[in-house]
Amino acid sequence: MSAADLDDAEDAWAEFLTHASNIYSKLRAACYGHPRDWGWYGKKLDERSRDPLLLYVHKARNTATHRLEDITVQVKAGRQRTVAVGIGWVNVRFPNHVRPLPVTDENGNIYDVPTTHRGFTFGYCEVGVMSHITNKYFQDLIKEAFSRLR
Repeated sequence: MSAADLDDAEDAWAEFLTHASNIYSKLRAACYGHPRDWGWYGKKLDERSRDPLLLYVHKARNTATHRLEDITVQVKAGRQRTVAVGIGWVNVRFPNHVRPLPVTDENGNIYDVPTTHRGFTFGYCEVGVMSHITNKYFQDLIKEAFSRLR
């Protein structure tokens, strides 16, 4: 994600979440009334409900749109001691970034910030990483949808 400052990065994240939701809305409209395509779309919704990153993106968009709590926090550059998978404790320097926060749905269910997507684990999650990984998924999803055109 490229943004001039952290406020712009938060705005870009909110816009990204809206576009992510729009992808599913458009796929739904395209598949409606076509049984074979509707089944495919249902499988994609099932995948979204099972994959931690895709589910978080969906729930974060709903929270940003329908609730009052913040979905991100701005993190200033600094140092942090953290656990690296397979290494142990390490000191990490990091730039300014926007970190997602856990989100709550309309039923009070809390969705933690994801650390996996399709079996891939990422240790520290910030919105730039999340948008990059999710965008790659959506590119593949759209490509698959176009390959199904009648």
